[in-house]
Amino acid sequence: MENLTARAQAYALYFPSLQIGSAENLVMTAAEWQSSPLPAGLQPADFNYLEPQNRFWTYGYALASAEPFRTSSKNAVTNRDPSSFILGDSGGFQWGKGTGATKNFTGLPEQDVCAAWRSSGILQDVVDWCDLQVDCAMTLDLPLWAKRPGSDSPFRVCTADNLRALTIEHLQYVERRRKAGVQGCKYLNVLQGDPVADEDWWYDGVKDFMFDGWSLAGGVGTDGGPYRIIRRLLLLRDEGRFGGGRNWVHLLRQTRLPWAPFLTALQRGLRRCLGDEAFTISFDSSTPYQIGGKHEKYVEAPLLTADPATWMFNYHKFPTTYGYANEAVAMSLSATSCSSTKCGLCSQGKPHLPAAMTSPIAKLLTIQDLLPRKGTFDKRRVGKLFEETIFNHNVYTTVEAICRANEAVDKNQAPPQLVDAIGKVDEILHTQDWMTKVDANRRVLEKALAFSATKHVL
Repeated sequence: MENLTARAQAYALYFPSLQIGSAENLVMTAAEWQSSPLPAGLQPADFNYLEPQNRFWTYGYALASAEPFRTSSKNAVTNRDPSSFILGDSGGFQWGKGTGATKNFTGLPEQDVCAAWRSSGILQDVVDWCDLQVDCAMTLDLPLWAKRPGSDSPFRVCTADNLRALTIEHLQYVERRRKAGVQGCKYLNVLQGDPVADEDWWYDGVKDFMFDGWSLAGGVGTDGGPYRIIRRLLLLRDEGRFGGGRNWVHLLRQTRLPWAPFLTALQRGLRRCLGDEAFTISFDSSTPYQIGGKHEKYVEAPLLTADPATWMFNYHKFPTTYGYANEAVAMSLSATSCSSTKCGLCSQGKPHLPAAMTSPIAKLLTIQDLLPRKGTFDKRRVGKLFEETIFNHNVYTTVEAICRANEAVDKNQAPPQLVDAIGKVDEILHTQDWMTKVDANRRVLEKALAFSATKHVL
């Protein structure tokens, strides 16, 4: 068994965003996956990396969104081992998009949207689910991006003042529950706002709700880049809004490899500043699942040399054609060509796959294993085994690469500009006039992390 949990704990923690369909698959029987036995003696539980005794590999961290998970009771989150750590997403992004019940708010005037939201019961349901099922959760915020030009959000008719006011009601609700002794998980107060003025305005409204830490969304986090992240973290530090158990910061929607050691450097530096070795920075993305589920793509393990071009994830479409499904010679997922008897592709000098799949479970399987429907007119040749193999491979390869990215910087084996930029993080954190220092190094950091601001955060 390969334990990625222990390997990752030295660094800022990455949380893959677990999909509900996959989480439900993992607690099924093999017969519910397909009528024939699974190859290589596999069982659905083998794909559950949250299980600490998994015989292939284990990683004890994942993110679960309240909106899809709160109505499901039989899945890998609600049935998890207590040693695993689940971060809960309260679903502001989904509700803002008009997912689920909020879809019915579309077309209503502002007053009716606000009234419909307050009477929906969503807030209570989400907080109940978080308190029962996860270890730490982000508070439920209604996003300011709902008001962007061209938005089709049901909340686009709401003023920024009302979006913030509704969010503050949510924070007050969590606070009342805590005062009443009803608390099952930690909470991170979400900070948002794309332009700096919006960030500061939002922060002024929510800053006094100091739960267990903070979550950085939109322009305060990933979309704003390293400058905005450092700025906000140091403002929080200088205002005394860390400490007293407030020792977690979560960054939404991030998987780019150079960012992993950058966030680790921030975590290490702030631990020293605060004198708190438990201070944690984490980040998440749904990419391993989204790219596999929506696009049937798998991720190639990056090389991670001193060349910045090797610090990127490349995704490849898995072949699902009739010819692959019916090839007589077994085509290993872990090799791009046959080693002995040549398959049809090898005979033509063509590779099986654009890149080998070398994750622990994928190494046991063949392309044909994942394509059980072999008829000429089958519209979809794949099933649950294919989906879970791709998901499992994508999560493993992503987490393992993030660990290697951190290790490469620690060993001075990363691109020089990245090592240099990360070295400046500690300087910034321990400089009294840090704002001048971060301004002076803004371009260095942004270039090293290949960051380019989107127009709505300029």
